[in-house]
Amino acid sequence: MSDTSQAIESGAFRDQAWSTKWLVVGLGFLALWYSIRFVDLEWMARWSVWTHLLVALLVPQAFLLLFPFLARDKNQARRIRVPGFERWLVEMAIAVPVVIATVFVLGGLEYLVGQLWPGKTLVPDAISNMAASSPRYVYPILLFSFTFAPVAEEVFFRGFLYNAFRRRMPVFIAGILQSFIFGFCHCFGTTHAVIAVGLGIVLTLVYQWRKTLVSAVFVHAGLNLVCAIGVMAMMAQYAERPMLGVVGGESDTECIVREVLPNSGASEAGIEVGDRIVSFDSRPVANFTELVALVATRQPNETVPLILVRDGETLGVDVTLKRCGDTMQSP
Repeated sequence: MSDTSQAIESGAFRDQAWSTKWLVVGLGFLALWYSIRFVDLEWMARWSVWTHLLVALLVPQAFLLLFPFLARDKNQARRIRVPGFERWLVEMAIAVPVVIATVFVLGGLEYLVGQLWPGKTLVPDAISNMAASSPRYVYPILLFSFTFAPVAEEVFFRGFLYNAFRRRMPVFIAGILQSFIFGFCHCFGTTHAVIAVGLGIVLTLVYQWRKTLVSAVFVHAGLNLVCAIGVMAMMAQYAERPMLGVVGGESDTECIVREVLPNSGASEAGIEVGDRIVSFDSRPVANFTELVALVATRQPNETVPLILVRDGETLGVDVTLKRCGDTMQSP
């Protein structure tokens, strides 16, 4: 690619004078997106999992991709030119060692945490819960995570947000602030948010170094692909474990049923979407993570008593746990 062509490519976002109005709109959307996690889970439990994914994942990601293009000043915006094939190969070759090095650092941190605090892990509960869920929900999310999502998020966070900050403050502060926002928009808990902030810094450094979003997209997609492979490996391990057959919410105080899997012990016991599980075999259940941990202590084909609350009424049901692989493969 010629120097002129490269300048056009790198300047499509980097040299844009993003207006304060559009910066406020973009930040406002992120605040709205983040606030979804504070919506009453019992109300959200009435949604199907697909509706929840549409509202909380697909629509926001589509906004992240389209907004920076719509917010560009058409009078002074440079033409966006797709880089040539050779440039793609170069940026991919650069991204591979960056991904490998980042994964090794994360692996080292995970090992260190396990040594210092036995039983602790950097893996978010949401990842473990995903691995124990039905593939019909998990596989589309994983595919989305290393295809569409990296493009949308790099266009917004590095292409738009970082460059808008960079024109208003020192580059170092702009990079840290943008990475902080990026991290806490991916929050599955404080630990995951801190890790995501670190990954945001890595992606920002790659973008600042290469002056093109292509490199950052490749690194982002590579990291998400590694995570997706890890989730699928965990799913293979979970196949022989017992499963109740419910999909829960990410709440620290409640265990709300968002989805009941067909051909599962939960569906056969009459558990319904919106039920709040409060006890598993006489042991209190505070959230979905605790429920998953309790189920994991049992064996397939065991029958256990549950206490749940439905429309303010306390009910008791007996549920026969099934093999996870059998339940997840059911139509």
